[in-house]
Amino acid sequence: MSSIYLKKNLEWLINENGRSMSLLASKANMKKSTLHGYLNGVLPRALPGLMELAKALHVAPQDLLFKDLQEEPISSPPKNIEGRYELVLRRIESEE
Repeated sequence: MSSIYLKKNLEWLINENGRSMSLLASKANMKKSTLHGYLNGVLPRALPGLMELAKALHVAPQDLLFKDLQEEPISSPPKNIEGRYELVLRRIESEE
């Protein structure tokens, strides 16, 4: 089962690069409260916002969500991401 690393990766990338939440939110064209929510474990509901955030952090969106960036190398972000997308996260298996 895949783990979601968004919160951990954001904390690490913000601290590692000495970024402020306000500057990062501005670069990602999102409200600071949205970024704050991600840092508190809220998962993105809109793919375009996640794409903008990943772009502002210079990481691929899939890496931001599904890789532990402190442990694994960062992939290059995709070059052409034009189009419509839908992102659905749901538990398909329980660890119990």
